[in-house]
Amino acid sequence: VTAGDVPVFMSPDYQAIWDNIQATFPNSRFGISDRSYDESTLIVSIEYPNNPPRYYVTQVGSGEYRELGAEYPDLGPHNLGSMHRTVFEARDGLPIEAFITLPAGMADRPDAPIPFLMMPHGGPAARDYVQYDPLSQLLASRGYGVLQMNFRGSDGYGRQFEAAGEGEWGRAMQDDIADGAFWLIENGYADPDKICIFGWSYGGYAALMGAARPQDPYICAASVAGVTDLQEIVRTNRSDIMARRIGDAWRDRDELRAHSPIYLADQMEIPIFLAHGQADTIVHVQHGIKMLQALSKAGKEVDEVAFALGDHSLSHSAYRQRLFVRLVAFLDEHLSQDE
Repeated sequence: VTAGDVPVFMSPDYQAIWDNIQATFPNSRFGISDRSYDESTLIVSIEYPNNPPRYYVTQVGSGEYRELGAEYPDLGPHNLGSMHRTVFEARDGLPIEAFITLPAGMADRPDAPIPFLMMPHGGPAARDYVQYDPLSQLLASRGYGVLQMNFRGSDGYGRQFEAAGEGEWGRAMQDDIADGAFWLIENGYADPDKICIFGWSYGGYAALMGAARPQDPYICAASVAGVTDLQEIVRTNRSDIMARRIGDAWRDRDELRAHSPIYLADQMEIPIFLAHGQADTIVHVQHGIKMLQALSKAGKEVDEVAFALGDHSLSHSAYRQRLFVRLVAFLDEHLSQDE
């Protein structure tokens, strides 16, 4: 169980483990990766926003940790960006928790506005934290700031906050993301002429919807495994939860069409990047194919990459490397700081 970012343990034994880890590794995030049958020996992961996870073995109660290894061992605080928490208000006054990642060497605020990526999370019933995030760090390494926000409908803020996102795909949830961009501009973080939106899954949907809204301040949009047809995603994932969060495939079909990117290609006047795995069983590749067809028919600028055996997360490392090379090239083309 979590209260904000602080775990609350039902077991006194695990509360004691948490307390000991926080005393040894202050302000870290940790996870238990494995344990012995009698739970006397644990393998724990320790991470910070600017330091990838490191793995340690410990005997419960000993207070001693022996390092086993690290993810991305060549990366660390000296060459990674900083990340800090903030809160902004949506246009209706709802507080939205958000996380800003800045390039390495910058303080909590850049000396002058810089290019920024809005990066809404997937789910959308999920959330972002202050934690090590490989995508944010990749973008920060290119000189870009990143804003991740827990828009209404995100997990972890209570039932009322989650319910505020029901039926709001492409509407109030989209406003929350745009309001984060306007907050960055108003507070001197972001160059208003160099803001793009990028996301994966629901975040990919949000990126495409941002491209379809001329009132939003984006100059390009990148969608990976994005939902593009709300009626289709509801129809193929039938459940009361899906219907409550998005709408009924038949009763609400006009509203669903009105907030589905495949029907809004004519409104997209900024460059688009599309990526999709052809073996995606969560958001079928047809979402990507139909979006590409709609954009091509409308004569829009689109950069597209597909992965023959790619799953929803593009788990294969070779696929991810190829994706990131293409994505970074697309963003560099449109967000380059060079005049």
